[in-house]
Amino acid sequence: MSIRTPICDLLKIEVPIALAGMGGVAYADVCAAVSEAGGFGTLGMAAESPENIRAEMRKVRALTDRPFGVDLL
Repeated sequence: MSIRTPICDLLKIEVPIALAGMGGVAYADVCAAVSEAGGFGTLGMAAESPENIRAEMRKVRALTDRPFGVDLL
């Protein structure tokens, strides 16, 4: 059984599941894993430097080509 909602179409994801952008936890590996599983991965980047945010985003892109977001609070 598949669950599909309008948010799936909006975010171009398969299932209506989103990773909370939890600082200190939601880094590239977790974010990419959620996106690869069909949900919406979110990097938790509050209090991170622009350089670190850029590096984490590049890591996610190296792990998946699926959609993800960046939570900056």
